[in-house]
Amino acid sequence: FPSHDRCIEIREEDALRAQSYFEQHSNGKTIYQHIGDAKSIIPSIPHQFDLAFIDADKTGYIDYYTLLKPKMSRNGIIIADNTLFHGDVLEEKISGKNAKAIQAFNELVAADIETEKIMLTIRDGLTLIRKSNRMFHHVFVFRGFVRFVLFRFTRQNSPFQRVVMYPRPIAPKPQNPIS
Repeated sequence: FPSHDRCIEIREEDALRAQSYFEQHSNGKTIYQHIGDAKSIIPSIPHQFDLAFIDADKTGYIDYYTLLKPKMSRNGIIIADNTLFHGDVLEEKISGKNAKAIQAFNELVAADIETEKIMLTIRDGLTLIRKSNRMFHHVFVFRGFVRFVLFRFTRQNSPFQRVVMYPRPIAPKPQNPIS
């Protein structure tokens, strides 16, 4: 592969339009254009990604996410477009295969403890997803305190560093003032 910069388009006419824009940029010749199904192309790319933008068939978002996540660099970001899907995912009853697919994607990402994520409610919704630097996340209850402990992989003094986020007392049960 001549470049680490990639663009994947399933339709040739979209790839040609994108290529015309790339050529107008001074670094445009460094972008390698793939034409075809991203589900088969992504596994064939031997590089890690710093940024991936998902704006494709909505029913494939989960597949793209699962293929991209292990290929993301340590601080790489996946941006998923259309995660509000015209507001349909906010309805009490979600209908339509695309809205249901986006809702399933949103739920998968929200439940993924290996990532940090934020949904921006601009236009049709953008979700930014980054691999978490945490390796383990545990909650311990000991003598009336809840203690959240994160174990992070760091390049500093030790390969593992324990970070105690905060102790929070559990409120005691109210006692009957009349004895």
